[in-house]
Amino acid sequence: MVSPIRQRYRFTATTVAELAKNPEVLTAIEQDAAAANGKLSRVEQIKKCIVLPEVWEPGSDVLTATGKLERTPIAARHTDTIERLYS
Repeated sequence: MVSPIRQRYRFTATTVAELAKNPEVLTAIEQDAAAANGKLSRVEQIKKCIVLPEVWEPGSDVLTATGKLERTPIAARHTDTIERLYS
């Protein structure tokens, strides 16, 4: 069965890692962030973002079963990515 999202947008990517690099996906995220920024105060706006090539599932080492962030494992696993966002 083809995913409704893949069917709607006709993505040829089959993995999350491929979608994270897809120019159409990245453009859509940038457009959505720009639209959200139009409704937010300056301090709340999205300044930079990076699309990770993985899915964070509830109950994993990065999310609790109720979907809350596990900050320590995230910081340890993505130190370089976080540094790039703040540099």
